[in-house]
Amino acid sequence: MATAYMAYFNVSVNPDAQDMPQAVLLGAAWLHVHKAAVGVATPFAVAFPDWMSKGFTMGNRIRVFAEDKPSAEKILDAIGRVPGHHDLADETIVYGVPGDVVWREAFLMRRLPSGVSKNRKTVALEHARELQAHARVRRMAEQRGLPFVWMRSSTGNQFKLVVERVAVDGDASGRPNGYGLSRSTQIVGLPVV
Repeated sequence: MATAYMAYFNVSVNPDAQDMPQAVLLGAAWLHVHKAAVGVATPFAVAFPDWMSKGFTMGNRIRVFAEDKPSAEKILDAIGRVPGHHDLADETIVYGVPGDVVWREAFLMRRLPSGVSKNRKTVALEHARELQAHARVRRMAEQRGLPFVWMRSSTGNQFKLVVERVAVDGDASGRPNGYGLSRSTQIVGLPVV
């Protein structure tokens, strides 16, 4: 059974944080949320309340949703222990989601393929590279007009994480990925608060 997200808090990037692009700063704050939630083994989902309100960005705030207030507080406490986080961002207290929320939205991860699949067994390498190049062109066209942040994987590789915002009908109670985002097969309908 999927999780209902009934509590949330906001993480806001400090305007005086560092002289870096917004996509880098928001990505760093988001990575702190990810590390904190993984560290306390608590599922979470994210929304971006300032989505494209000031240009081609996701804004300066991440809204972090959890199943309930104790779970949200657990993540919030863990974020406070991430080295350097308070130089980068501030957090609000934990709020409960009002019972009368009507609108729901989802934020989907859109990532470019980084290379030929390591699991490729039945396709010749040259053909696999050609297929991957075509997929990359198609995905780049799909991502045009969508904002992104720069993230770092667990192996230390930097990648561009493109996020799409969609309206959701009904519950759409899928499970988010490790970054708190929906996938095309697992839509997480978050309350618009």
